[in-house]
Amino acid sequence: MNTFGQSARLVLSVNDLKKAIKDKLPSFSENKCLLTKRAFEQCTAEDVANFKASLFSGQSALVLAGGLGMDDIAFSKTFKEVISIEPDIELNDICEFNFSRLNINNINRISQKAEEFLDRSDATFDLIYIDPDRRADEQRQILLKDHLPNCIDLMPKLKKISNTILIKCSPLYDYEQAFKELDNISKMYAISRNGEMKELLIVCNSLPKNQNDCELIAVDVKKDKTLIARFGTENKTQSNSTGTGKYLYEAGASVVKLRQFKNYASQLELPMIDATVPYFCSDSLLETFIGRVFEIVKAFEFSSKIGASYLKALEINKINLKVRGMKYSTDSLRKSLKISEGGEDFLFVLPYKGKAMAYHCRRITD
Repeated sequence: MNTFGQSARLVLSVNDLKKAIKDKLPSFSENKCLLTKRAFEQCTAEDVANFKASLFSGQSALVLAGGLGMDDIAFSKTFKEVISIEPDIELNDICEFNFSRLNINNINRISQKAEEFLDRSDATFDLIYIDPDRRADEQRQILLKDHLPNCIDLMPKLKKISNTILIKCSPLYDYEQAFKELDNISKMYAISRNGEMKELLIVCNSLPKNQNDCELIAVDVKKDKTLIARFGTENKTQSNSTGTGKYLYEAGASVVKLRQFKNYASQLELPMIDATVPYFCSDSLLETFIGRVFEIVKAFEFSSKIGASYLKALEINKINLKVRGMKYSTDSLRKSLKISEGGEDFLFVLPYKGKAMAYHCRRITD
């Protein structure tokens, strides 16, 4: 193992990350593992990595661009052997130290570029997982062909050595773009963590696949449970429409990412407010829902004048405001209403039958 004392001291001095590390990587926090700020920012959250690993198992897994090693660690629980390729020697030394702290001995980190390893190895794997660097040249790259390693260029080789190839994509990556870059997609997971979109996970096979056969899966990993909804690429359905009810439902980031909120409403039998926005109204309270649920205090036809009078009558000068599907923005309406952001109450302004409707709400779930 190379010495990295100076880097370790820098890592240990990053006190401002302690709270974030405890939340994102609890096992690292508990076992006093080392990390760099950049690697920490780019790595998979521990609970998200564990969810992904739970979907696959086997004898051997190959990880390309191993980074801080959180995915390595997760896959080490479901595969007998994990080979992780990472060109950053110092980062590999840090990972070796962390694996020792965590008593993990079935991960082999190799200091090499993915392209070089694939050129020199004829080994086959039950799974290949690629977490490409999306910050090449200090810019956030969106297209897969612009990532390092280049998944598109490597795909012919990857197909020869594994039947299952996973690609972790930026939460900004458009899932429909994936079909333009790849012809062998079987599934796509939009994964959020506590409501915040974290990544798009593309599952590829060694043989070409029809886009219409691809399964789209929305996932929200929460502290106490993981919520999952499954969709096809063609079943575009729309629920009934209503602008009233006891509860307001806001579809979660992973559902919206896949543009499946209409299907989600149909699956759950939740009437939509409008086909253009991911909000539903119902008198029923669902126990599980990917997104946020609010109790409606009052719903009324909206104008700036009516809204201002309503808030003034209730002596509300601070409210969580959100405008969707309207010609004006949240910021412009906040200025017009002369209110600040925050507090316990929420005000949603949404389209309904060609008019603006306001929903004064209080949150029930996150």
